[in-house]
Amino acid sequence: MENNIIHQLSNNEILQTLTNIELVKELNERKLIYNTPTINNIYNDLINGNDVNLGIILSRGIKEENCKCTDCKRNLPNNHFRYYYSRINKHGYLHRTNRICDECTTKRKEEYNRAFKNCKKPRPKKGDICPNCKEQWFGSWHAHHQGDFFIDWWCMLCNTSEHDHRHESINRIIT
Repeated sequence: MENNIIHQLSNNEILQTLTNIELVKELNERKLIYNTPTINNIYNDLINGNDVNLGIILSRGIKEENCKCTDCKRNLPNNHFRYYYSRINKHGYLHRTNRICDECTTKRKEEYNRAFKNCKKPRPKKGDICPNCKEQWFGSWHAHHQGDFFIDWWCMLCNTSEHDHRHESINRIIT
């Protein structure tokens, strides 16, 4: 009997009968919501009766294709790469965080951690002058390094432009 009643309702009417909590719970149970800490916080706010301005971003998920790592040059399945859960490319798929595979990312992090450990110079304060661009910087400071050798503290702008992995071949030619 209940199925007959549901069939008589339009999809819009069925959605209108769901509360935001029921809708989020249903989408989560169908594995249509990527389970991130942010989603859990929103869900907890809904359950606790907090006022939530709810919006949903739809995507096609992660595209089933191989990707080439810019570090090791291997062609790997997409599950070897990281993706943003709230950024969608122009084709509707989740946007990859970068073109470096998880294995190379781990190696880079280990290298950075060794360089940071070798750093004897204290981190500059907000408002200090960047030794590379000579500009005053109020944001985060980054340990500029070559391998696990610490070079100096650079502002984020200098660090990201120097270490943009898409331009490493150009940087090698220039230096």
